[in-house]
Amino acid sequence: MKTLFLLPILFLVVSCSSDKMEESEQQQESATDPLIGIWLWLLDDPYSGNDFFDIEYKIDGTYIKRGNDLNSDGEGAWENKRDNLNKQVQTYIIDGVENEASFNEDFSFVTLTNKETGYKILLGQE
Repeated sequence: MKTLFLLPILFLVVSCSSDKMEESEQQQESATDPLIGIWLWLLDDPYSGNDFFDIEYKIDGTYIKRGNDLNSDGEGAWENKRDNLNKQVQTYIIDGVENEASFNEDFSFVTLTNKETGYKILLGQE
């Protein structure tokens, strides 16, 4: 009878330690900002005249934009304004302008919305 009573407690202890391990793994994964890496410009705005390009956001807070023509290359600075890197919506300052970043569930796509102009770009990880 005591064995039957202890069995559910054992399952409870095992499941709690498993949840703590998953939380610990998620915290380790969030040590890197999700914006760091090479992103491809997926949607082009026909009204702006922008060509397709890729952007590399570097860990040092700089970025490099490479385009299809010589006029679209550029560099700049960025920073994340939040400390929780697991959130799907985060705020970035890119070249001094506040942008809202909305990531999809696996952080492979992001929509950056310029808060001054409302202009949006969709980026996908390379």
